Amino acid sequence: MWYDEKKEVVLRKLRSSEKGLSEKEADIRLKRHGKNLIKEIYKINPWKIFFLQFKSWLIYILIAAIIVSIIIEHYIDSGVIFAIVLLNAFIGFFQQYKAEKSVLELRKILTPKVKVMRNGKLKIIKAEELVRGDILVLKSGDKIPADCRILKVINLEVNEAVLT
Repeated sequence: MWYDEKKEVVLRKLRSSEKGLSEKEADIRLKRHGKNLIKEIYKINPWKIFFLQFKSWLIYILIAAIIVSIIIEHYIDSGVIFAIVLLNAFIGFFQQYKAEKSVLELRKILTPKVKVMRNGKLKIIKAEELVRGDILVLKSGDKIPADCRILKVINLEVNEAVLT
């Protein structure tokens, strides 16, 4: 495992150095291995969002009231209650659908950045452009955007709350 190896061995196996990769080598690795992204498996399902609007005790009571109204032949009352249930479902659907679309759009806009060593110089790149062998430079408050092997550290503390 990488954490068991000495840093010199890890750097040799990854064909890297403490000065980082060259831009050319980073481009080659990015094309070979792809971007540093977690595959998005969540997609907005409009039908699921719509049917979730009916998952409420109040809605269950109103549906029961519709059934009772039909049984006792108060069709106007059942029609009004049914219209209220549908109106509530459509309003809830449109609000939740727009909110979920907004969250997905915000994720696309807010791409995390990371400081790496490239050609011996500190450079800020998008976290999705990280490749194997990149040397990350992390400061207090930075988020770690990929699996990393620590080469040098001073007073390291990690907040793992996001992981739990």
